[in-house]
Amino acid sequence: MCSGTADNRPGVQRREGRARRRHLSLSTNNIEKITNLAGLDSLQVLSLGRNQIKKLENLDPLAETLLELWVSYNLLERLARPLRARCIY
Repeated sequence: MCSGTADNRPGVQRREGRARRRHLSLSTNNIEKITNLAGLDSLQVLSLGRNQIKKLENLDPLAETLLELWVSYNLLERLARPLRARCIY
């Protein structure tokens, strides 16, 4: 359970007047490239499965908080460098 006042949207909590997203699902969107993740400094779960992603990059803004990364059914050949996520699916 998230600390703070719960929002009625799944994966979101409010803290000091602003929403803090914990879980973001972008699966099945034909995404080819990951960009502009700045501001998601509370994100713990990122679902990118069933897209067209060839290379995992631009995940640095999530390095401290990301626990799960879902990237199955993409066009990935390898991970460019180790990620701190506890689980990669």
